[in-house]
Amino acid sequence: MPIVEENNDAFNERVSFELTRNRVALNRFWITEDTLEKLKGNPETIQKEYNQDKQKASFLVQLKVLDNQLYLVGVSTVHFSETSAVMNRFNGVTLLLTLLVIISLVFIAARKMVQPLIELKEVTGKIAEFDFVKMTHITTDEIGDLSQNINRMSTNLQLYQQQLVAHNTQLKQLIADLTHELKTPIALIGAYSAGIKDGLDDGTYLTVIQE
Repeated sequence: MPIVEENNDAFNERVSFELTRNRVALNRFWITEDTLEKLKGNPETIQKEYNQDKQKASFLVQLKVLDNQLYLVGVSTVHFSETSAVMNRFNGVTLLLTLLVIISLVFIAARKMVQPLIELKEVTGKIAEFDFVKMTHITTDEIGDLSQNINRMSTNLQLYQQQLVAHNTQLKQLIADLTHELKTPIALIGAYSAGIKDGLDDGTYLTVIQE
């Protein structure tokens, strides 16, 4: 429908006439001036729902203004309040029963998992303090797989710690050897450099430093 200069009442009468001509009879339908201004200044679509109480339905529309033309696309949706109430009650009961079953299963599973988890907590705490103990209670479920992985981790960490200690010992020895080997030449370089600074160079000091 084209948009022309007119007041809002006349505009809505034209819209209602066009809807009626297209066999859309509505009890409640009104496009406000604010909505129309938003449509004119915004190329986006605006969606609105008009409740038709007597018809027990709603009219869901999408409005858009393009090239000074109003485009209206609508669909009637029937109210299913009673059906929705029954479905809500059914869903509520189903959800409650499901929660009860889930809580029961979780409680049963938790009781089976408590003892292995307590041991897991103690073992991992000792491993964190570099006491590489191992799990003794290993079940046949996922907790048992986790226990075996923790035992392997404890063994690998202990081996890695031993290798690290050995490497640290070697590194300390290497640093001590380097310090000993470098002490004499550095002292000589310092002495000859001081001699050059004091004017005692006989022409051989730089050669000695380079060597």
